[in-house]
Amino acid sequence: MLFAPISAQQGLILVDGTGGTPEAFRSITAAVNSSAPGDTIYIRGLEMSGVPFGYADIVHPAFWSTQDAETFPIHLKPGMTLKPLDSTPVYVWSAATGGPPEALFVADPGSSGVPTHLVDLHLAGGIAGVKITGAAGSSHDVLLEDLRFSWHTIGLDVQADDASFVELTLRDCRFVDHKRDPVGYDPVLRNPSVGIRLHALETNGNPGQIHATVDNLKTAGSFLSAELAPSPFPVGPNDLSATFPATTRLIEVYAAGSTGEHPNPLDPEYTEPIAEVLLDLNGGVLDGKAGSSSGWDLGLYAALGNNAPGDYRSGFRINLAGTQIHGFRVAGIHGCTNTGARGEITLSGQAAVTGTGLQGAPVADQLWSSGVLLFGLDGYLGFRAADSTFQDN
Repeated sequence: MLFAPISAQQGLILVDGTGGTPEAFRSITAAVNSSAPGDTIYIRGLEMSGVPFGYADIVHPAFWSTQDAETFPIHLKPGMTLKPLDSTPVYVWSAATGGPPEALFVADPGSSGVPTHLVDLHLAGGIAGVKITGAAGSSHDVLLEDLRFSWHTIGLDVQADDASFVELTLRDCRFVDHKRDPVGYDPVLRNPSVGIRLHALETNGNPGQIHATVDNLKTAGSFLSAELAPSPFPVGPNDLSATFPATTRLIEVYAAGSTGEHPNPLDPEYTEPIAEVLLDLNGGVLDGKAGSSSGWDLGLYAALGNNAPGDYRSGFRINLAGTQIHGFRVAGIHGCTNTGARGEITLSGQAAVTGTGLQGAPVADQLWSSGVLLFGLDGYLGFRAADSTFQDN
């Protein structure tokens, strides 16, 4: 059953699963489907006896009379904003025990003059928390602010392909593994494999590009090894793949293309675009929580596809300013280039890579447990560091 939104005079589109506002929508799905690009939707958090409950695909019996089930993924129109109504936290999760949804939220392409904006939401379950897929010349502008990602196979999954462009900003987001005492109808937990995945690819001779800015990203929790799900690298070989054919990666950057970065014959000052990821990490504490039975394997992993020799056909450029990378099991940063590809990683502003591999005693001549590990195969890989610290790796 759907209710009409609160009147325009009140200036709100409201979701209220508590029943406290009868004219409000009973699910986020219904509110989003009934709203227009650029609209702002306010969500009232759900609690019972101080215990938070989620807007979910299976509704707890306590809310049967006031809440409708969500249909995941929820497709966000361009420029739409979702945010809590007040200080009560808003949880969105998948409780379905069958096949998990591909994502809780999918940001649809298009432009409204303002970014698609998710604010201060706690997300749990599903293959991805948020998914952005660029294709066929589409464009995205997405701002994720103060989100908590927990128990997704991939927290944030971003792909740009076929001449698409993704502009992405993350601000004050967290990757957490907090669990609450079971009360029934909890989220179905999916073992994390990758926190943020940024892939730029090329189809039909049209490369995709991603420009991402990540401000003050943090991790919180214990991240027990038994509750993480290592996955294969997107491309090989590298210095780790023989020993670690599968790893967990907090941030994964990957680009692969076929169009060469040669000057345009009609305008020599202009070079053809290639499949590329540009990532700026500003501040933040990426703590891998490495221990004898816990921890992420890699903090930042960046790799490029194997291309034909000649012009560069894929690339990444990553800047870390003041970012603290600490306590990963295998490597704090692992950068890899390949034939016909170029990558650059720059650290500055008191960035630090510390405490890699502290879960075990060092072994002579082993490559893993390195703070920074670089691998080049007939391509270009630049690494620069100024005003940065490398210690206890």
